[in-house]
Amino acid sequence: MELTAGKIKVTYDRGFLRYIKVGNYEVLRMIYFALRDRNWDTMSGRIESEKITTREQGFSISYRWISTHNDFPFEWDVRIEGNDDSQILFSIRGEAKQDVLKNRTGFCILHSVPENAGGPCTIITPEGEQIEGHFPRFISPHQPFFNITSMRWPLAKLGEAILEFEGDVFETEDQRNWTDDSYKTYCTPLAIPFPAALKKGQVVRQTVRLQIASLDNPVEENHNEEICVLTPETAITTKPRIGIGAPESGSLAPSEYNQLKEVEFDHYRVEVHFSDAQWQESLDQRIREALGLKLDVEMWLFFSDNEDSELTLFINYLDQLPAETRLFILILHDNHKTTPPALVQKVIPPLRKLNRSVKIGAGTAAYFTELNRERVDTRGLDFVNYSINPQVHAFDDPSLVENSYAQAYTVESCRHYFPGQEIHVSPITLKPRFNPNATSEASPSMQDLPDNVDPRQMSLFGAGWTISSLLSLTKAGSDMLTYYQCTGWKGIIQGDKESPMPDKFAAKMNMLFPVYHVLKCMLDHKGADWLPFKSSHPLKVVSIGFREKNKLRILIANLQSISADVKIKYPSSKFKLFHYNDNNLADSYFDVRYLEKNLEKCSVQTGANSGFKIAAHAIVYAELYD
Repeated sequence: MELTAGKIKVTYDRGFLRYIKVGNYEVLRMIYFALRDRNWDTMSGRIESEKITTREQGFSISYRWISTHNDFPFEWDVRIEGNDDSQILFSIRGEAKQDVLKNRTGFCILHSVPENAGGPCTIITPEGEQIEGHFPRFISPHQPFFNITSMRWPLAKLGEAILEFEGDVFETEDQRNWTDDSYKTYCTPLAIPFPAALKKGQVVRQTVRLQIASLDNPVEENHNEEICVLTPETAITTKPRIGIGAPESGSLAPSEYNQLKEVEFDHYRVEVHFSDAQWQESLDQRIREALGLKLDVEMWLFFSDNEDSELTLFINYLDQLPAETRLFILILHDNHKTTPPALVQKVIPPLRKLNRSVKIGAGTAAYFTELNRERVDTRGLDFVNYSINPQVHAFDDPSLVENSYAQAYTVESCRHYFPGQEIHVSPITLKPRFNPNATSEASPSMQDLPDNVDPRQMSLFGAGWTISSLLSLTKAGSDMLTYYQCTGWKGIIQGDKESPMPDKFAAKMNMLFPVYHVLKCMLDHKGADWLPFKSSHPLKVVSIGFREKNKLRILIANLQSISADVKIKYPSSKFKLFHYNDNNLADSYFDVRYLEKNLEKCSVQTGANSGFKIAAHAIVYAELYD
């Protein structure tokens, strides 16, 4: 719902405020509140007794928010006011319904990156001290702002934004560390020990006030904003190596080999855990699969404290591999979040003596933040590695779309912090593979999917998100990317086994997920120049083209749950369009050439392409002729 508070435009979305703008200028990405338990897991909830009143230049909203987690019962009474003086007041009163342990209860404010990176910000402390600072340009490993009761920053030539907080002390972190597309100002300071106890009946009260001051200059508004215009940018001639992860367990079946061979991946990611007594047998299987798929091997080596004997065994093992097998070896340690320097220097010399093509790297199996805070010694290395996913802090579709663009910031910052190193981003997944900051074991429910599984893996939205992610990381200049796993509910195909929870993850045996088709399409064209398109609504529609001779193939993904009107600004006299959507989704499940075959069947239309509509979460595969 679009609302107005004076000259402020804001989207009200399921209890929170998003995309707070003055004209075309984004003042804040979001204002929301969060409950985080002792493992930093976010509690979900439901809204009751919602009342919304709108005026010409203002609005009033009230509701009750009730936690849906039995082990963290909590309720918020919420009131939001938008006034005609360009002011928003967001107040919450919460009460714990039983004793709980929490890491956070209260407001989070997201600041957009493009408008603020490198820009000034003034902090007012509880003691009234005024501190001048800047939003970080490159990703800051630690909090740029502390001890905040008020903050103010310029809005280009439009005026000044002022945020005031009551009920707690706030600080700011750089959420790009976890590929969130924002800086986040949050309560309570992390210097205060956590988890903290909330007693039954204990009340939490907080208020955030946003004021836009000195709005004297005229405000530019979007015109014709309903149509998404796609404009070609500079072609990408150097693309990253793109690979796929091995299955979590078991081995590839013949039918799975046949499906995976159709996608021209560059490499196959496997893990070696030396603490596992059966590591050689497991690695034998994965190497056979890589050779069968004719792929290079990205090999993660997890050493224990017996690294000397483990390294000797591994060197001897490599003598059995074909000399032409190209290896990318990531050095890791079971007991460290990032590769310890002593391990790097111990492992590199014997690996360099191998008479084979090998690149050696260090980094983390977890998030970019681990690599940013515990930076590895890169002497003698070829690359650094970190993994990413879009759901560390938020889980809704719009946040996932925003966070696909934030992935580029990690590559840019990595280049700055580790000059001369290749940047490997591996793996890229929809959900976190594990929680590196958990302080206790969660008890999984037999009725729910595992925490690292997302049903959107097999959806059109998941395929569109993958296009956005791959385009973002490619434009940023990453050298090597690994997506997902081969099979199963974290893969690109279901494989020759039924889904273990068909009511939650309704994949059929040997089914191809939509992400399979978009990855195949992009890799079919890896020899072409990739032509990214600038979208006038990048959070709604994303597009990339593949230019060969006198024609251009284009993938266009609608990332919204509603239809979109699209126009391509590209000179062409003839074109074809194939719409991949919910109406024909089932037809794609067992056809490895689905997109290609259906585009070929489409009739050629003449004349300029004046525009077309894309259904919710649909993908258009188009061909334009110069």
